[in-house]
Amino acid sequence: MKQARRVLGGAACAATVVGLLLPMEAAVAEPGPCPTTSGASYTLLADCVAPSTWTVDSLGTIDGNGHTITLAPGFTGPVIASTPGPNSVGGATSMTIEHLNIDAAGASSALLFSGATGAVHDVHITGGAGTDYGVEVDNATAPAAFGTGLVKIDRGTTIGGYQVAGVYVHGDAKFSVLKSTIDGPGGAPGPIVSGIWAA
Repeated sequence: MKQARRVLGGAACAATVVGLLLPMEAAVAEPGPCPTTSGASYTLLADCVAPSTWTVDSLGTIDGNGHTITLAPGFTGPVIASTPGPNSVGGATSMTIEHLNIDAAGASSALLFSGATGAVHDVHITGGAGTDYGVEVDNATAPAAFGTGLVKIDRGTTIGGYQVAGVYVHGDAKFSVLKSTIDGPGGAPGPIVSGIWAA
């Protein structure tokens, strides 16, 4: 746990005491519950525990600020999902997740793009038993209308510990995986074990 110190001080009339060192204070609180919804932009200020799926509004961004999301007991995910959209023409429905660690053990997926474009930047996903996918891109609601948009997974993102696929894309969606690492599956394999599965 990070700690911070505050120093109060000043000089006046040739005083010899120029500072007062206060006791060490905790800079970050213990993990609390994650939000379950957020708007255009949200920055995490501490680690948090997800009691249910965090739904991101259209065109929303979550900046994890280097913090970690873990799952509350019994929660099976997905951990973060876009607001379901009928399609993503012109980027009308989009979600960006960046600088975040997700301990997704037990979740169906860590990130779900539901009829949405978007990006995954510098996100580190660790799955486990019960984690089908690291990132799922589902455009089944309107497969002919995804337009020129895509889901980009890049900037050092890592995905591991999944049971079925690290990245699962279906519904004629477009995607790219660049400068990222998809590690092997974790635990007992599911019906299909694949780093990237496009269907």
